[in-house]
Amino acid sequence: MGQKIHPIGLRLGITQEHRSRWYADKNRYPELLKEDYEIRQYVEKNLANAGISDVHIERKADQIDLEVRTARPGVVVGRGGAGIEALRVGLQKEIKDDSRQIRINVVEVARVDADAGLICEYITQQLERRVSFRRVVFAKRFNAPSELCGRNQNSGQWPTQWG
Repeated sequence: MGQKIHPIGLRLGITQEHRSRWYADKNRYPELLKEDYEIRQYVEKNLANAGISDVHIERKADQIDLEVRTARPGVVVGRGGAGIEALRVGLQKEIKDDSRQIRINVVEVARVDADAGLICEYITQQLERRVSFRRVVFAKRFNAPSELCGRNQNSGQWPTQWG
Protein backbone atom coordinates (compact mmCIF):
# COMPACT_ATOMS: atom_id res chain seq x y z
CA MET A 1 0.00 0.00 0.00
CA GLY A 2 1.43 3.36 -1.04
CA GLN A 3 1.94 6.42 1.09
CA LYS A 4 -1.08 8.72 1.01
CA ILE A 5 -0.74 12.49 1.17
CA HIS A 6 -3.39 15.14 1.63
CA PRO A 7 -4.02 17.01 -1.64
CA ILE A 8 -4.31 20.42 0.02
CA GLY A 9 -1.26 19.89 2.23
CA LEU A 10 0.78 19.09 -0.86
CA ARG A 11 -0.16 22.41 -2.50
CA LEU A 12 0.02 24.75 0.53
CA GLY A 13 2.50 27.51 -0.03
CA ILE A 14 2.98 26.60 -3.70
CA THR A 15 -0.31 27.02 -5.53
CA GLN A 16 -2.75 27.46 -2.62
CA GLU A 17 -2.74 29.52 0.54
CA HIS A 18 -3.90 28.66 4.04
CA ARG A 19 -7.62 29.02 4.70
CA SER A 20 -6.91 30.68 8.06
CA ARG A 21 -4.27 33.26 8.89
CA TRP A 22 -3.75 33.85 12.59
CA TYR A 23 -1.50 32.93 15.48
CA ALA A 24 -2.49 31.90 19.00
CA ASP A 25 -0.74 30.49 22.03
CA LYS A 26 -1.32 26.85 22.96
CA ASN A 27 -3.99 27.67 25.56
CA ARG A 28 -6.24 29.56 23.15
CA TYR A 29 -5.53 27.61 19.93
CA PRO A 30 -8.25 24.89 20.30
CA GLU A 31 -10.90 27.48 21.07
CA LEU A 32 -10.06 29.56 17.98
CA LEU A 33 -9.83 26.48 15.77
CA LYS A 34 -13.32 25.41 16.86
CA GLU A 35 -14.56 28.94 16.26
CA ASP A 36 -13.16 28.87 12.71
CA TYR A 37 -15.00 25.61 12.07
CA GLU A 38 -18.27 27.05 13.40
CA ILE A 39 -17.89 30.20 11.28
CA ARG A 40 -17.34 28.15 8.11
CA GLN A 41 -20.29 25.89 8.88
CA TYR A 42 -22.56 28.87 9.54
CA VAL A 43 -21.56 30.62 6.30
CA GLU A 44 -21.97 27.47 4.20
CA LYS A 45 -25.35 26.67 5.79
CA ASN A 46 -26.83 30.15 5.43
CA LEU A 47 -25.43 30.84 1.96
CA ALA A 48 -26.00 27.40 0.44
CA ASN A 49 -27.56 28.81 -2.74
CA ALA A 50 -24.82 31.42 -3.32
CA GLY A 51 -22.18 29.03 -4.67
CA ILE A 52 -19.60 29.41 -1.88
CA SER A 53 -16.16 28.31 -3.02
CA ASP A 54 -13.93 29.25 -0.06
CA VAL A 55 -14.07 31.07 3.25
CA HIS A 56 -10.75 32.58 4.34
CA ILE A 57 -10.40 33.80 7.93
CA GLU A 58 -7.84 36.29 9.17
CA ARG A 59 -7.66 37.32 12.82
CA LYS A 60 -6.14 40.39 14.37
CA ALA A 61 -6.22 41.50 18.01
CA ASP A 62 -9.96 42.16 18.30
CA GLN A 63 -11.10 41.79 14.71
CA ILE A 64 -12.09 38.90 12.43
CA ASP A 65 -11.76 39.41 8.66
CA LEU A 66 -13.76 37.00 6.49
CA GLU A 67 -13.17 36.68 2.78
CA VAL A 68 -16.04 34.81 1.16
CA ARG A 69 -15.29 33.64 -2.37
CA THR A 70 -18.53 33.02 -4.20
CA ALA A 71 -19.91 32.44 -7.68
CA ARG A 72 -22.92 34.71 -7.04
CA PRO A 73 -21.88 37.77 -5.03
CA GLY A 74 -25.28 39.44 -5.51
CA VAL A 75 -26.96 36.71 -3.45
CA VAL A 76 -24.48 37.21 -0.60
CA VAL A 77 -24.61 41.01 -0.59
CA GLY A 78 -28.39 41.32 -0.97
CA ARG A 79 -30.26 44.57 -1.58
CA GLY A 80 -28.29 47.48 -0.26
CA GLY A 81 -25.89 45.26 1.71
CA ALA A 82 -28.67 43.75 3.85
CA GLY A 83 -27.36 40.22 3.26
CA ILE A 84 -23.90 41.02 4.60
CA GLU A 85 -25.31 42.81 7.63
CA ALA A 86 -27.59 39.84 8.42
CA LEU A 87 -24.62 37.49 8.05
CA ARG A 88 -22.51 39.64 10.37
CA VAL A 89 -25.23 39.75 13.06
CA GLY A 90 -25.75 35.98 12.77
CA LEU A 91 -22.01 35.35 13.12
CA GLN A 92 -21.84 37.58 16.22
CA LYS A 93 -24.57 35.43 17.80
CA GLU A 94 -22.85 32.23 16.67
CA ILE A 95 -19.47 33.02 18.22
CA LYS A 96 -21.10 34.61 21.34
CA ASP A 97 -18.54 37.41 21.56
CA ASP A 98 -19.67 40.98 20.94
CA SER A 99 -16.27 42.51 21.73
CA ARG A 100 -14.73 41.41 18.40
CA GLN A 101 -15.60 43.19 15.19
CA ILE A 102 -16.36 41.07 12.12
CA ARG A 103 -15.54 42.41 8.65
CA ILE A 104 -16.88 40.53 5.63
CA ASN A 105 -15.34 40.89 2.18
CA VAL A 106 -17.15 39.21 -0.74
CA VAL A 107 -14.99 38.19 -3.71
CA GLU A 108 -16.39 36.85 -6.97
CA VAL A 109 -14.83 33.67 -8.37
CA ALA A 110 -13.40 34.59 -11.76
CA ARG A 111 -13.85 31.22 -13.48
CA VAL A 112 -16.65 29.13 -12.06
CA ASP A 113 -15.95 26.25 -14.45
CA ALA A 114 -12.40 25.92 -13.06
CA ASP A 115 -13.54 25.34 -9.46
CA ALA A 116 -14.23 21.65 -8.78
CA GLY A 117 -16.30 22.33 -5.64
CA LEU A 118 -18.64 24.65 -7.50
CA ILE A 119 -19.04 22.17 -10.36
CA CYS A 120 -19.97 19.41 -7.89
CA GLU A 121 -22.43 21.73 -6.16
CA TYR A 122 -24.01 22.57 -9.53
CA ILE A 123 -24.38 18.89 -10.45
CA THR A 124 -25.89 18.15 -7.04
CA GLN A 125 -28.44 20.95 -7.40
CA GLN A 126 -29.43 19.68 -10.85
CA LEU A 127 -29.93 16.13 -9.59
CA GLU A 128 -31.96 17.37 -6.61
CA ARG A 129 -34.23 19.18 -9.08
CA ARG A 130 -34.68 15.81 -10.79
CA VAL A 131 -33.07 16.78 -14.11
CA SER A 132 -32.14 13.77 -16.24
CA PHE A 133 -28.79 12.49 -15.03
CA ARG A 134 -27.57 11.90 -18.57
CA ARG A 135 -28.15 15.56 -19.38
CA VAL A 136 -26.20 16.57 -16.25
CA VAL A 137 -23.29 14.16 -16.67
CA PHE A 138 -22.83 14.54 -20.41
CA ALA A 139 -23.22 18.33 -20.45
CA LYS A 140 -20.40 19.94 -22.40
CA ARG A 141 -20.57 22.98 -20.16
CA PHE A 142 -17.52 21.94 -18.19
CA ASN A 143 -14.33 20.59 -19.72
CA ALA A 144 -13.80 18.03 -16.99
CA PRO A 145 -14.89 14.41 -16.83
CA SER A 146 -17.45 13.59 -14.18
CA GLU A 147 -18.52 10.27 -12.72
CA LEU A 148 -21.96 9.50 -11.36
CA CYS A 149 -22.94 6.19 -9.82
CA GLY A 150 -25.93 4.84 -7.92
CA ARG A 151 -29.56 4.19 -8.73
CA ASN A 152 -30.09 6.65 -11.53
CA GLN A 153 -33.56 7.22 -12.99
CA ASN A 154 -35.03 4.32 -10.98
CA SER A 155 -32.91 1.74 -12.72
CA GLY A 156 -32.60 -1.51 -10.83
CA GLN A 157 -28.85 -1.61 -11.38
CA TRP A 158 -26.16 0.61 -9.93
CA PRO A 159 -24.26 1.65 -13.05
CA THR A 160 -21.37 4.05 -13.16
CA GLN A 161 -21.79 6.81 -15.74
CA TRP A 162 -18.83 8.77 -17.09
CA GLY A 163 -19.37 12.00 -18.95
